[in-house]
Amino acid sequence: MTILSGNARGIHIDMKRIRQDLTEEYRAPGAYCQDYDSFRRIFRFVERGLQRSGSSAYIILLTLTDRNGDFIPLEDRERYMDVLRRIIQRSVRTGDVFTQYSSCQFLLMVLDASRENALQIGQRIQEEFQALTPEGPAICLEHDISPLRPVGEEDEEA
Repeated sequence: MTILSGNARGIHIDMKRIRQDLTEEYRAPGAYCQDYDSFRRIFRFVERGLQRSGSSAYIILLTLTDRNGDFIPLEDRERYMDVLRRIIQRSVRTGDVFTQYSSCQFLLMVLDASRENALQIGQRIQEEFQALTPEGPAICLEHDISPLRPVGEEDEEA
């Protein structure tokens, strides 16, 4: 057993309190839902880390439209967005994060994923949404993906 000096003991207690404060009290299963500003900070942090880690990450934009590609009626948006939020929450891993980007869009960030994985995630969410919405083609869910690039690396799609 190590005996800590008074100062070291105080620092140890501080660290314990900090860890308790930072740790989630309850970790909901599925993806980590955040407001857009928090999502943006997480995105920038991950983007910085890609340069060092060599891993990959993708963002997936999910957009609800009507069959003509227009926004769905305002009175229906909340209901469909709630359905989509629940699908995303349970369909994406705990280590991934998502946010509501607009009144008809969600943005996901999936970590340690290939382009194929990101496409499959978008397709899986799209298929589950279609299965849960009996309106069929009247309400459409489209998705698009884009890789995160290490800070300072040019975006090929710009």
